[in-house]
Amino acid sequence: TLPDANPQDPAASDWKGSNWKDWMQGLNEITEGILQVLEGLFVVASDCESPSEAIRAAAQIMGKDHPDVVAAFEERESLGSIVVAEHGLWLLHARTDSARSLHFGVLRFKAPFSFDGQKADTAVVMLAPQNISEKKIDVLRQISRTIAEDIAFLTLLKRGTVEELYLALEAIFKKYFDQARS
Repeated sequence: TLPDANPQDPAASDWKGSNWKDWMQGLNEITEGILQVLEGLFVVASDCESPSEAIRAAAQIMGKDHPDVVAAFEERESLGSIVVAEHGLWLLHARTDSARSLHFGVLRFKAPFSFDGQKADTAVVMLAPQNISEKKIDVLRQISRTIAEDIAFLTLLKRGTVEELYLALEAIFKKYFDQARS
């Protein structure tokens, strides 16, 4: 969270020597992250037949079909796939120096893939720069928290239109931004 709204108040313990400029920079980083996610949002029906095809498709859709992006996704997946089995949702995420901004989108597959016995027919795709501020990466964390806590949001990820998902993300980010400002 960001410090109290009155940075000049010496009693505001959250400031810890910070100043107005630092506080505004934090708000700016959050705003930039939110805008990057909203501007790059995609929802795509895919005929990929394997996780490796899906990784390449996700990189291409994001305009990041650079081998480093594919390698970053593959390296993260080598640690173990994250699948929310009861909802058929695969969380495909990575960080790489080849990404200059936050990316977020959804791939929906015609047939589910199997990940160690767990099946997923939808991938939530998140990509971030390797070196990124905590405030900016927290924008993607807000989405992850909502996936874990909100069945209606999960349903939108699985079946909603890009417009419906955009509106849901706006609501998530408005709440987050309001909390960050207070």
